[in-house]
Amino acid sequence: MARVKKDDSNIAEIKPSGILTKFEIDKYKLIKNSNMEPINKDHIQVTTYDLKVGEAHFLYNEGKWEKIYIGKNVDRYNDFKNNNGFKRQHEVNYNLLEIAPYSSAIIQLDEIIDTYSECEKENKLIVGRFDLKLQEVSQGLISQQATQVEPFYKGRLFCYIYNFSNDKRVLEFEQAFATIEFMYVSNSDETNNYLIEELKEKNKEKYGNKEYCSGEGINDIRYLHHNGKIPKGLGLLSFLQNDVNNYINTKADEVKNNIYKEINKFKEEVKEKINFRDKLIIAIITIIISVFIAIFTLIFQISNQISNEKSSEKSNASKTESSHETVNNELKLIEIDDRMEGEIIE
Repeated sequence: MARVKKDDSNIAEIKPSGILTKFEIDKYKLIKNSNMEPINKDHIQVTTYDLKVGEAHFLYNEGKWEKIYIGKNVDRYNDFKNNNGFKRQHEVNYNLLEIAPYSSAIIQLDEIIDTYSECEKENKLIVGRFDLKLQEVSQGLISQQATQVEPFYKGRLFCYIYNFSNDKRVLEFEQAFATIEFMYVSNSDETNNYLIEELKEKNKEKYGNKEYCSGEGINDIRYLHHNGKIPKGLGLLSFLQNDVNNYINTKADEVKNNIYKEINKFKEEVKEKINFRDKLIIAIITIIISVFIAIFTLIFQISNQISNEKSSEKSNASKTESSHETVNNELKLIEIDDRMEGEIIE
């Protein structure tokens, strides 16, 4: 049986979608090293790329921001030092950057991300998303950065880092630090063309009549250089050192009042207990006195009764004795009368 050949002349070309693979990342040249050389193949995964720690950073230290340069490129260091006020953190270990406990830093990543060129050339809208590698998070670092790497972007990326650990965190120049992935925005050429024109106009406003970021690095962080000044007090350490003290001072009266309330409440409770105890003692003493009075009265009454009975007995005894004497006297008189009568008769 002959195989029927499928006619696909009317089938539209399938547009790519979803997350880009390492082949597409390499094909579209979305990532370039700082010296514009090809990307390091050891850093690319199936659908992601590991971004490295760059050279110029903002570090929050002792209540102020410092511009720190790491790396052994002397010419680059002198350029950053003379033109932008950067300095070394270490005189010997040029490649190391220390982030103090509970402090903050703005870390510049080394690679240049380019979603602009492919968009301009092939009308492909591509966005990226990046975050810290898990091994950095497990060491107490967390980061905040822009929601996405927008289409029509060409420049370096930055991470706002917080060190939540009790120990300093040491980063090394060009160590793998963050991971990025890329995604297609739309499959429609008509939609892409419209969005690209809109992005061109917005970027000219955003980057000073340029179509994309200049790629100069940390000096492109516009929100840090608004009005020519970097914001003060953005570090977590500043919050711990200053804001917590202010908070404690603000809440001191409230805490003191609460303590006084508790003390007064305790005093009232003690007072009530003391009053109850005093009343109880008075009642007990009253009962005891009443019992003593009753007992004393009873004893007195019994004593009087006994005394009366003894007096009565004495009185009766006296009467009896008097009666006996009377009878004896009468008997004596009778006896005398008898004698006299006898003598008379004789």
